[in-house]
Amino acid sequence: MLIGYFYPTTLFHKKKQTQMKTVVLALLGVLVCTFYITASYQTSSGFCSPDGDSRCAAQGNLCCRDLFLLDTCYNPTTHTCTVIEGTAAQRRLCGINDGSCNDVVAGKFCYNKSTHHCVAVRDGQPNAFRLCALTDQACGPQSICYNVANFRCVNGNIVLR
Repeated sequence: MLIGYFYPTTLFHKKKQTQMKTVVLALLGVLVCTFYITASYQTSSGFCSPDGDSRCAAQGNLCCRDLFLLDTCYNPTTHTCTVIEGTAAQRRLCGINDGSCNDVVAGKFCYNKSTHHCVAVRDGQPNAFRLCALTDQACGPQSICYNVANFRCVNGNIVLR
């Protein structure tokens, strides 16, 4: 005979419901704010809108239609609006000496051109790019960076020289 048995989650059921409602409402608020901000800066031109251009020019800056940030003002002495390597015309706002790469594994981001480069993957997916160290190349369907001094890419495989 079982006396005084209770299922522990029923004791805290009301508290969990309240916490869940709070989390859902907070997420909904974030989504609404994100939509409002995004909608207010989206343009049909693909580059900065006339409003974005004039807003930035009034501040002495240029405007970049960043892939993720959309219309964004930037100082041309510290940043550049660069076409992402491996894309037709998508842009990223990066540091003045940085590049941007459409890395097949990691995604689209800025990188330091003095230490890395964006290379086409050998014997891999067509139009696939990989961000590798300056002395490296990329190979095969897994798009692995390898040191060309010690290895080579043969039919999608990295082999010792």
